[in-house]
Amino acid sequence: MTTRTVTDLIADLRDRADIEEMAVRHTDARLCRYLTQSCRALRAELTAAGFSGLLDWSTPAALPTSPPITGENFLEVDWPSGAVEILGFDVNLGSGAGSRWYPLRRMSIGERRDYYGTNGHPQGFLIRTLPKEDTPADASLSAGAIQVYPASTLGLEYRIQYLPEFPELAASPGTQVVGGFDGDWLEWVLWDATVKVAFKDDEDDGGGLYAKAAAERDRVKARIVTNINRVNRAGPIVPRRSGGGGSFMRTR
Repeated sequence: MTTRTVTDLIADLRDRADIEEMAVRHTDARLCRYLTQSCRALRAELTAAGFSGLLDWSTPAALPTSPPITGENFLEVDWPSGAVEILGFDVNLGSGAGSRWYPLRRMSIGERRDYYGTNGHPQGFLIRTLPKEDTPADASLSAGAIQVYPASTLGLEYRIQYLPEFPELAASPGTQVVGGFDGDWLEWVLWDATVKVAFKDDEDDGGGLYAKAAAERDRVKARIVTNINRVNRAGPIVPRRSGGGGSFMRTR
């Protein structure tokens, strides 16, 4: 796993953008913010491309046994703390040795009245609201919510699969380590942050830094997508006959 400290990444970014002597116009704090934004964008890109290696699961918890509003046909649970995207919602249909986790289907808002019944297990989930701003005076976002259809009185355990938010990088002390997998992840982050620097400096003409950095970022992205597809396809080595003789081959 390729890694760099925040201090290293800031130095790399200054080198890529040719701003080593511009610490007043481009402060370490601002460059660190660009790097944070680019790291978050990369993780969203990887997840959208089908890579699951950045996802996490919430701690198992019990579903409510009644709807949040009398007469409604759904249950409701909180958006996981620190999540920026929900990728899956599983419920446990048993207990002990007979337990089995079952994935719920992601629903559309138009299907919200298609599910009724309180004795069976839930079938689908729907994001009701993201964490959001309610009033200008709020110091933090209000909690998001996920609906589960149909309502059930079983109190089954559930887990949510989500993409966690990438933490804010700090220029000082700058010792925080950032993972770059095979190195291309950090290359993408650096070129994406360089695009931000060039945009601030109005270098968005056809042959300037903006265009060159954007083109290099796209080339690196192509390599990343190819490599993560290989990782996603990787499977165990299992016995399989080939050409009449016994051999070990990797299944896909």
